[in-house]
Amino acid sequence: MKNSLLPRLKTIILNTKLLSVRVNCLICLGKILEYLDKWLVLDEVLPILANVPSREPAVIMASIAIYKLTMNSNKLGLTKEVMATKVVPYLVPLSIENGLSLQQSIMCLVREMLCKIEDEQQTKLEQLNSIKSQQQSLFNSTQKSPTFDNLSQLTNNSTSAPVITNNSTASALTLEDKERLAKQSEQNERLRA
Repeated sequence: MKNSLLPRLKTIILNTKLLSVRVNCLICLGKILEYLDKWLVLDEVLPILANVPSREPAVIMASIAIYKLTMNSNKLGLTKEVMATKVVPYLVPLSIENGLSLQQSIMCLVREMLCKIEDEQQTKLEQLNSIKSQQQSLFNSTQKSPTFDNLSQLTNNSTSAPVITNNSTASALTLEDKERLAKQSEQNERLRA
């Protein structure tokens, strides 16, 4: 389909002089969207819409329908980057076309896209902020924790820490030695994570 039908539709949409043919080709393109891959829609279909040479209301509304289908599709779904950099800059000048009626206003779609961009970006920023605050609190806790001071002393004085190689000596460890070894293993696991 992508090698036979899509190039022909593209040629007709961009080169025909007949409005009805152009509109019907855009409608056909909208009907086959669900069968196309996401990358194909982003790389091939959306640029076709941006390059349509006419600004008649029927062409604009057919293009808007394709944008709506793409945005609301679970399979295709426009990313915030594509909406912000390609789709919205194309749609805003179309919103002031004099040929559109009140019912054909496309500002609702533009607002919907802007809200979606805002929601996704806000979620991303909140996640980044929480990660940053977690890292900062972890950094602060490592700076203030006396156990990490002991760890650095133990790593600097590696000869002072006994290495246990035999199971019989493990039973001879004191409670303090066992606690120290448990803390060391916990700290090593934290440092690895």
